[in-house]
Amino acid sequence: MNKHIHYIMPKITNSTHPLPIIRVAIPTKSDPTKKAIYLALIDTGANLCAISNEIIKDIDVFVSGTISNELIDGTKIDSPGYTCDMWLLDMEGNAIYSIFNKIQSSVIEMKNKPYQLIIGQNALDRLIFTYNGPTKEFCLDFSL
Repeated sequence: MNKHIHYIMPKITNSTHPLPIIRVAIPTKSDPTKKAIYLALIDTGANLCAISNEIIKDIDVFVSGTISNELIDGTKIDSPGYTCDMWLLDMEGNAIYSIFNKIQSSVIEMKNKPYQLIIGQNALDRLIFTYNGPTKEFCLDFSL
């Protein structure tokens, strides 16, 4: 079954342009049967997902070795790699799709950002992401 979610991009304070941000749920470290909700930026230029170092201690993640990240200027940085489960939330806050099952992520500093995660190509490869510039809307399509 194909599922289509239509989002209107939220206007983020102190930003002149809206950002493609979605809500995701991640199991908590204290009780993996409960999920905490976070904001995630869809970044088509990022190879991998990333988790803010500010929330890593609160979520249920597993160390999965070292990830070599290449920055836009070609600089390579090694960082700890983690895997975690993430659920995509619809506009009403319902967890509808576990597209990010055991997704590999790096951890980076995201202080003063309006989001706590970055959804990179390793997760986006499982979705169809469509952006409409004039209306500032985007859609996520996937099969259940």
